[in-house]
Amino acid sequence: YAALSYVWGEAQPHSTSKAKLDAYTNSIDISIIPRTIREAIEVTHKLGLRYLWVDSFCIIQDSREDKTRELVQLRRIFHDAHLTIVAACAPSASAGFLHDRPPPAPSPKSPRLPYWCADGRLGTVTAEPFVKSYEWDREPINKRAWCLEERLMSPRKLVYASDTLQYHCQTGTTAMGGAVVRAQVAERLQNVAFMPDAEVLPHVERWNVGRWKLFSGEWADVVHNYTRRAVTKPKDKLTALAGVAEQFHGVLRHAGDVGVVARTRNRYLAGLWEPTLVNDLLWQRTDEVPLSARPSQYYLGPTWSWASVDGPVSLLAAYDVRLHPYRLIESKNIRSAKVVSCEVTLEDERLPHGRVKSGLLRLQT
Repeated sequence: YAALSYVWGEAQPHSTSKAKLDAYTNSIDISIIPRTIREAIEVTHKLGLRYLWVDSFCIIQDSREDKTRELVQLRRIFHDAHLTIVAACAPSASAGFLHDRPPPAPSPKSPRLPYWCADGRLGTVTAEPFVKSYEWDREPINKRAWCLEERLMSPRKLVYASDTLQYHCQTGTTAMGGAVVRAQVAERLQNVAFMPDAEVLPHVERWNVGRWKLFSGEWADVVHNYTRRAVTKPKDKLTALAGVAEQFHGVLRHAGDVGVVARTRNRYLAGLWEPTLVNDLLWQRTDEVPLSARPSQYYLGPTWSWASVDGPVSLLAAYDVRLHPYRLIESKNIRSAKVVSCEVTLEDERLPHGRVKSGLLRLQT
């Protein structure tokens, strides 16, 4: 099966509900399906696949129980798909993505030369003094928080960008037609994050301290990328990244087993990791957008967690290598705060990396 990653961008009145479930199980009138989803069905058929997973139809939208059940397995849905169709250029479900792409606007002073196309038509070629990079951050899909998890969980992606069609996998990025594409920051996870649990420990036993620091740094990249995006329902802030956190947790839980950090419970604490908690507490809200106060009308997370604030966050802005457990220097002369205890209360125990109701941190200086 294929999975679809796309921007809703508007209400979807024909999505699956309890009242429509029986009728939809029998058939769905193609005319009520939004254009982006219809075109994803077309792509699925042309790829020779029979099934397509789409959240608005495959999740009962007014059933809290069904939503939770699907959220628990969301990372596996995208991970196990043959590939994910990414409607990157579509600002809404009704916009679609199978349309002709306009040629990139040339620089005013760039010379234009005649060129005979393969189909016999006379076209033009613009000579540019430098290569223009693909501006991935302008795509509508890269402004949405949920879509980052869908992208990172998918080993294979067919990306319908604004200027070209791209294929992304774990080993590279290819633009159809030879267009220039710049790989995104934090666009893919290391292969170890997708290994079965039984294979992770034998793999990471060969890692040196530098490899552990690199893997930990990738989490910081993900958090920065994620917090730059918008969440339609602010309370979903931790939940929309839960699948990615679970993938990282599958690796980081073995840091104590191989001796690079002290043995702890290796818990995930509202967006922070227990083995690196002292350093993770140094997160900062960046100035990419104007600063704002913490939301008072709803609870996002404990104040010591980056999840408690809106806007872009950096885990590395105040990074101090002396505090990091994967450090390469001696720690006997370093004095820092000591974590006495740290507890979080989950809203739903089935989502250990999701929304929390409260958190309590005690430090000793």
